[in-house]
Amino acid sequence: SGFASFISHQDLPELFSRAARRAELACEWTQGFSPHPHLVIGPPLPMSVQGEQEPAEFWFEQWGEDSLARWNEKLIDGLKLLRAKEVDGLSLAKLCEAAEYRIAVRGKTNLAAVASGLKAIMGSGDNLLFMQEDSDAVTLCVKDIERCSAAFFVRGLTENAVIEGWRDLSMTRLCVGKWNVAKHKIDPLVETTG
Repeated sequence: SGFASFISHQDLPELFSRAARRAELACEWTQGFSPHPHLVIGPPLPMSVQGEQEPAEFWFEQWGEDSLARWNEKLIDGLKLLRAKEVDGLSLAKLCEAAEYRIAVRGKTNLAAVASGLKAIMGSGDNLLFMQEDSDAVTLCVKDIERCSAAFFVRGLTENAVIEGWRDLSMTRLCVGKWNVAKHKIDPLVETTG
């Protein structure tokens, strides 16, 4: 959140690995000609879009009870690790099949027009899983998160003359994870802990 939302997705691995080194956490390294710390950041977010529950995979030689707190102390304001859990199984890319966004308007932009425009650009396909409009924002869940991204929404709304550009919207990706058909919601890969 905040200033950290203006850091490029490509710069995040270096930022996290430097903070881990400063926290004296021993990262595992990749193999090959140019080894680097072994980590995977979740699906990319464009700059200025905030993320509330973003998943990542990090490999460490050792992990202790105080490792998460030490690492958080070395991260910049706007980035906070919520929890850590040792996992085994599918890769992060295979687990991120749906995303939930909250899109608010700025200035004189019409929220109803934004909601209508989002429905139009999503079309009749099955990528729009859920959409709800409240008094100050539109919340939507989408599949195919590589194609149905924040940039896709802004480009479509701009091309349809609903907004002039990024400055007309404030976007937050609330979570990414697996779509739960029975509950009609996303099972996030990361859960907040208070």
